[in-house]
Amino acid sequence: MYPTSECKHKGFSLGLKTPLLLLLVIALFNQSLLAQSDRLLLRSDAPSRYTVVEGDTLWDIAGTFLNDPWRWQEIWQTNSFINNPDLIYPGDLLVLSEQDGRPVLKALRKETVKLEPQIYSEGRANAIPTIEPSVIQAFVRSPLITDKNELITAGYVAGGLNESLLMGKYDQVYARGIEGEPGDQFRAFRPGKVYQDLTTGEVLGQEARHIADLRLLRQGAESSKMTVLSAHEELVLGDRLQPVEVELGRQFFYPVAAPDHLRGHVLDVPLGVGETGPMATVVLNFGYSQAVIEGSVFRVYRAGVINEDPVTGENFELPEEPVGLALVYRSFERVSFALITNASQPIRIGDAIISPDLAGMREQESRLEYYSEIVVPATENIGGANIKDCDQRKETSLWRRILNKECRN
Repeated sequence: MYPTSECKHKGFSLGLKTPLLLLLVIALFNQSLLAQSDRLLLRSDAPSRYTVVEGDTLWDIAGTFLNDPWRWQEIWQTNSFINNPDLIYPGDLLVLSEQDGRPVLKALRKETVKLEPQIYSEGRANAIPTIEPSVIQAFVRSPLITDKNELITAGYVAGGLNESLLMGKYDQVYARGIEGEPGDQFRAFRPGKVYQDLTTGEVLGQEARHIADLRLLRQGAESSKMTVLSAHEELVLGDRLQPVEVELGRQFFYPVAAPDHLRGHVLDVPLGVGETGPMATVVLNFGYSQAVIEGSVFRVYRAGVINEDPVTGENFELPEEPVGLALVYRSFERVSFALITNASQPIRIGDAIISPDLAGMREQESRLEYYSEIVVPATENIGGANIKDCDQRKETSLWRRILNKECRN
């Protein structure tokens, strides 16, 4: 909004040279916007055809065609003649073409080359994953981020055979507070880290560390008998038990930009000592309650630090700098696990996370600031007529965005 009453009626002179200079400003500004738009679409070396091979991931393929892989859905066009059209399989031929002036990418599957149109199916298990499963396997199955009360009310290990206090693989244990049928599988968890927001100190969730896998042998009135199938650590009395309801296998989700109103930070680096790099998992302070879902992409920024000026001795803050991308692959209520897909510097606890789309808007705003504060003042006092009223300077959106900064709310 640009209310006239709040405008500063600041006059400046415009001579004959000014329109030419302004045209140059417009051309430079529009060129920067076009460059920004191009950057968000296809790579300059994007192939017209690509055959999917075993070991490919959706993220890698998106990066083959797009500078920004999270914009995959802007070019992906499903094929109505195949089952699971949102999935991609080894052997699929991806063809890049143009439709209504926009690039589109479509999968041609060898089974679809038939005399008559019909739907052909292929199992989901054979489809390529969004990201390499091996690098996230430990975090897909466990640990959990849960509410503290959920662990307190869960069943627990109450004793070991022969009154053992430490139990491992193949040992038999007694449990209480569980329900199930013989053969049902359970996981044993132990309370871990309590995650708190680095800014507010608010508790966002508690880690439940996966200790062991067990099978129910016999359900009893007061206690149930179980056997330990595998153990990452020795079981102890009081370890909590939860039934295995769904085995998470390969996950299928589209990369998308995280909501652009969110600004958060890296909460934890589970397998690092304060910092990590590409293909490593980090914990973020957003979850599905903030609309952060599997596939949400954040740009990671190195938090600005305070430096001492070597000449004046004054303290000044360095600006935030982009250092990588984080792709969410598991989302809890207020916390999520994300994979660092690429990084130019080590990713640290406390680094800022924002939507990559918002990061692009930052760059555009920086350009606007440059034109309004550096370029435009150079056009002042060239000589000629004066324009003193903000209303006269609001006739075009370009004037509004570039020349009328002092007329903004």
